[in-house]
Amino acid sequence: MRVFRACLSILSVLLLASSLLAKDEPFQREQWPQVRTLVWANPGKSGTMQSPRNWTQYASTADYLAKKDGRPAATPPDKNTDIILPDSPDGQSYVVACIERRKSDSGNTRLNCRHITIGKNAGLDGGCEFSRGRPAYLVGPNRETPIGVYGNVTVNDGGYIYGPHVFLGDKHTCFRIDKSPEPLGGAWVIDKSNDASVTLLSKKYELAGGITVRSGRLVLSSGAHLSFGAGRQGRIELKKHPKNRMPGKEEYVCVHRTGALEMHAGSCIGRARAPEAVVADLRIEGGLQIGRPGEKSGRPAVIELGLAKGGGGFLAQHGGLYICPWATFKNFGRLAITSYDRQSPASADKGISLFLEKAVDLGDVSFDYLRAGGIVAIDKKAARAATAGASFGKHCAARGDKLLAKLGLIRFSGGVGTVELVDGLKTECKILFPHAGRLIVRGRGNRTLQSFDLKSVHAVTINGKRTEFSAKRPLNDAEKQLRKTNALWGDTPGKGQYGKYGKQEWPDCTVAIWARPGESGACAVGPNWLDETGTPHFASPLVLRREVGSDTPPVDVLMPASESPYLAVDSYTRGGDRSPLQRHVTIERNACYGTINNIHGNLWMKYGSGMNGLTGSKGGEFANLQPGLHRFLRFDGKRIPYRGRGVQAPLVDSYTATLAQFGYFAAGRGGTLELIGQIRSAGDRLSIGGTGATIISDGSELHEGSRSALWILEGATLALLQDAFAGTEMTQQRPQCYASMIVSGTLMIGLPDRPIVRDTRFALSGIRRDLINRDPGFSVRSTGSSFVLGRQGRFVIHSADPKKARVIFTLHDSKRALARDAAYRAKASKARDMTLWNPEGIVCYFAGRTEIDGILFDKVYPGGIIATPEARAKWKNVFYGRDNLAAPEKLYSDLKTKDSQ
Repeated sequence: MRVFRACLSILSVLLLASSLLAKDEPFQREQWPQVRTLVWANPGKSGTMQSPRNWTQYASTADYLAKKDGRPAATPPDKNTDIILPDSPDGQSYVVACIERRKSDSGNTRLNCRHITIGKNAGLDGGCEFSRGRPAYLVGPNRETPIGVYGNVTVNDGGYIYGPHVFLGDKHTCFRIDKSPEPLGGAWVIDKSNDASVTLLSKKYELAGGITVRSGRLVLSSGAHLSFGAGRQGRIELKKHPKNRMPGKEEYVCVHRTGALEMHAGSCIGRARAPEAVVADLRIEGGLQIGRPGEKSGRPAVIELGLAKGGGGFLAQHGGLYICPWATFKNFGRLAITSYDRQSPASADKGISLFLEKAVDLGDVSFDYLRAGGIVAIDKKAARAATAGASFGKHCAARGDKLLAKLGLIRFSGGVGTVELVDGLKTECKILFPHAGRLIVRGRGNRTLQSFDLKSVHAVTINGKRTEFSAKRPLNDAEKQLRKTNALWGDTPGKGQYGKYGKQEWPDCTVAIWARPGESGACAVGPNWLDETGTPHFASPLVLRREVGSDTPPVDVLMPASESPYLAVDSYTRGGDRSPLQRHVTIERNACYGTINNIHGNLWMKYGSGMNGLTGSKGGEFANLQPGLHRFLRFDGKRIPYRGRGVQAPLVDSYTATLAQFGYFAAGRGGTLELIGQIRSAGDRLSIGGTGATIISDGSELHEGSRSALWILEGATLALLQDAFAGTEMTQQRPQCYASMIVSGTLMIGLPDRPIVRDTRFALSGIRRDLINRDPGFSVRSTGSSFVLGRQGRFVIHSADPKKARVIFTLHDSKRALARDAAYRAKASKARDMTLWNPEGIVCYFAGRTEIDGILFDKVYPGGIIATPEARAKWKNVFYGRDNLAAPEKLYSDLKTKDSQ
């Protein structure tokens, strides 16, 4: 009988008995074709949704109700599958987990089904996985798996459903849940087509996350109460989030232009509890409708807003109802806008807020708990017109015009123009707006985003209109030095740079500019960032959206300079997650960008800037495989270090500052990625990929950590221009004697059109004599050889004069290398064999194709040049240094091939 009750809900029998149900709702008129039905095979026993063996398959729900025989399922649920979780026998609760593991987060994941019916003591949970057969809840919302739902959801008394849900399809559907031991969901996304709707039938339902109505309609039936933003605390209370984790991104209700929120009489929507960061409550870009034409008013629909404390400005504190200029508002009934916290009084700086970016007629509306100046509009005349029919409760902080305030946003008419600096230097660019004592600008071709100190800007001219900021004057000594250290534009090629990036054209895209330079905060909080007009973002563009069918667009990031150090930290990323697609990133003095690096465009780190992922520091991806694309990574001057959650002086040399634990550089076919300056890109595992060329400019340096080799992957090219360096600056890489470089692709010294013109050092870590390996293998942990050219690899020298401009293979015994050794030894365990340090020489293994013309070997062991006689016979202009450990003819040993074994 219990199973029968659970199944009837799919056929809407129970829905018709609901006291929340209005007559003739759209979802009641829908006709659903028969599809296969999967019934949980072992009620009372937990398991995973994705495993077919956990399901019994029926041709339809009718067959299951008729007790016809089912068969074991062959495939998991999809959008043409109804699923049923029957009542649990003997009161034994069970969980059906719908978490999808992500190894490298290859993109959006989704699980789909049509109708969902959940019985007593059963739960469908997108926020847990299984560890040794037991449910284990995840550490945060970013790891939860969204389920695409194409039909109705019915949760009977005693059942629960949790996790992010995306409501899809072109049919009207409903979501019903009443008495549940866990009346908490994840985040909701309504993405219906053809103006289809989802109707909530629940006296009380709470979401840990937010609500996004991307397309279609979310309908709150009469008496339905939907809360959102329970957040981390809500998860903690249900033991779905550990207490010691950092807060995640704050969520809210966003109704997009193609979506609508419809509220019936007596329904309510509001925030569940105060958020931990600045975030809106409701943002209406599309439609907000109260009631329906011709219906009696009855009880009002209620919007409960956050009772926030702060300055009352646009996204200056959490809370608020924001009605955008392109939104539509229709009030056919009654609306009450109040606080979700009825215990605290409103005041001049505390209360709820309404932001009207256009004049609207709010109709029959009542307000309570308004702050002074809580109705914020483009002008007071518009605010008066919007509230002409309004009433105000006794808990409002003021009366009359004292409740009204002008909408204050940056009003600067930017555009393409000329910036004239105080010393007379002029530059053309796209001028965005002044902010925090800086002028925010964008370079030509959308290649660079940066800021100028307004004290250094004399005037800007845009469309013939001139605006002056500071008087003309000569630069002081500090400004001259900074001008010399930092390029005026990161995308302007300098001496010794290959420079193809200087003509690359990029399309326009979203920008994210840190809103409060000098103040640290979380990357996941939207109002911490400004868009290109200087308006705060409602939601952070630096949050990887995991919703079904969503793609995170690229974003250009600017961390403006500040007089005091500050940090933008990625507070929600964990484990194998990646941050979203960031295109160009510019970090200026005293700014530290602490996030997982996934930069697909240009990176410009100015003097005194810093970067490191604090919660996911393994990720350091600087890759874009688009063919023919030219990019740069520029590192000017010294870096600011970070410690824990902060940054501190003194500045450190760039080659000692680590961007991330792992590093991956890649360019697409015919494209280039050029590194300018010095940087220690990775503490461990630095690899060069793609089919294009990664180029190290003249005198520039790309450093690896001390635990592995720099690996040029098969098909990739790494080119070192004059006096460039790539590898590990240590006399010896750790006691294990790791190789400095593994070449499975192509290593070039010089380029055909940019050959070296004088001797250039190619310094390698040494090997202890008794640990030499003449068959070292081809992994990042290869040991026993300083340099390994794999059988698929290629080594090429382009020299203007092979007799005078040579590549010098030698031991890395510079003062910097010795200092790195000493620093490492000081931290090493006393149990380590310190006799491994101070090696005598190097070993070079050449198994692949070599095109050598102009090379000098020095500090090489006897037999330390490993190559076939055939390869060596083709080498030209080979020289030997004075410090080799054997005579030239004794330096070679034959590489063992299959033919010679």
